Amino acid sequence: MAGKNIIKVLLVEDNPGDVLLLQELFKEVTTVVVELMPVERLYEAVNYLTNEIFDVILLDLSLPDSQGLQTFVIAHNQAKATPIIVLTGINDETLATSAMQQGAQDYLVKGQVTGDLLVRSMRYAIERQRADNALRQSEERFRVALKNSPIFVYNQDRDLRYTWVYNPPSGLTVEKILGKQDLDIIPAEDAQRLIAIKRGVLTTGIGTREEVSITIKDTTRYYDLTVEPLRNETQEIVGVTCASIDISERQAALRDRKLAEEKILEQAALLDVTTDAICVRDLNNQIIFWNKGAETLYGWQATEAWGKNASELLYDEPSPEIEAALLQAISKGKWQGELTKLTKMNKEVLVASRWSLVCDEQGKPKSILTVDTDITDKKHLEAQLFRAQRLESIGTLASGIAHDLNNILTPILAGAQLLPLKFPDADERTRHLLEILEINARRGADLVKQVLSFARGVEGKHITLQLRHTALTAAMRYIPKSESFDSRGQGEKLYCIIAGSAV
Repeated sequence: MAGKNIIKVLLVEDNPGDVLLLQELFKEVTTVVVELMPVERLYEAVNYLTNEIFDVILLDLSLPDSQGLQTFVIAHNQAKATPIIVLTGINDETLATSAMQQGAQDYLVKGQVTGDLLVRSMRYAIERQRADNALRQSEERFRVALKNSPIFVYNQDRDLRYTWVYNPPSGLTVEKILGKQDLDIIPAEDAQRLIAIKRGVLTTGIGTREEVSITIKDTTRYYDLTVEPLRNETQEIVGVTCASIDISERQAALRDRKLAEEKILEQAALLDVTTDAICVRDLNNQIIFWNKGAETLYGWQATEAWGKNASELLYDEPSPEIEAALLQAISKGKWQGELTKLTKMNKEVLVASRWSLVCDEQGKPKSILTVDTDITDKKHLEAQLFRAQRLESIGTLASGIAHDLNNILTPILAGAQLLPLKFPDADERTRHLLEILEINARRGADLVKQVLSFARGVEGKHITLQLRHTALTAAMRYIPKSESFDSRGQGEKLYCIIAGSAV
């Protein structure tokens, strides 16, 4: 039993014969251990569900105290987070469909199931229920997060018609938006601007974030618009998903923000307490401020960095990416992204970099504030996680292939064992060939078991092999009995082999 998964099952069945039959079926299954808790009445099951947690429920719809679909409804309401498989003697497609629509994970008819089929159904039901529970929790968190927020969230198809809307802005309703396009809702000039942004995302498959303005009835509102491609399960782009935040108040406070930017250098001492690298450079790319975090991350002291060209100090050679970032920071006021920079020791570090344009009191650009966060270790961990996920996927694939191979090898092995009995008068060569067939089929079955063990994550065991004995056994399998050979050898030149490494 060690190393096997345990499935805790609540069986609601009033027929002792069916209970006994299921117990026998589960005993035949070797991949898992099924802990069966049988009860005869629905009220007993409800009492158990109040006090205990089960992995899955096997439910008969014909019980002494409840009949039909109502039996499932009562059990499901009592344990919404537990998957329920209907196992009944009623072979009714309509009833089966109704039960599935109500939330049953499967509908099985007694007498038409095996132990393996039932265990497989339970496993699938458990995984589907876990996915459903996670989805419901995610949707609830999403709903709570957006409730009473200023975020307008919506989806549009490839024709940019609204297909889903949540929290529409003041003056609009979901009914007025669904099925419409931007040109049907807002002025043409503003609509064309939005259409151009969304078409760009549909074409490139790369999300974007823009500040846009919309004028309705002589009132202009400003929005922070995020547009991402919407993909289906095959990763095909089927539309866009957008989030729009009203930032009109932020625009109204623009003057206050500009005044606050004047105090950035005066408060530079406070920035030294942060671990982020903060740098201020003028429009000629000369460094005019360098905090303690920058000293720690890049190794250059402030006195060494002041007045130096930032590109020459932090980059090996000029990059079009850096020039594009600089142009965007100057034209749009900000830029953010990931950059690879060099330290004083010529070591590469990956940073999440945010650039903000600092303007004077007349609104003219005068410098660029850069905040860099070291994400080198984070990226390494993400790469390790990706490799682990890839190995997990390989294990799943190997498990499926091994299962199919096992199905192929089973009749071969059975035939190899039965043919000598079917033809007892076969000649020695034929018997030898059948023996080779059986031996190789068994070896194939052993290999399948090893693949399945790998897929399940079962630890292997190190064993010591005597090479002479192994080679002798292999030779005896394939050399005809009419042939002879000398197995003697120098013992001191034969080595042991430990699985996984040679010694």
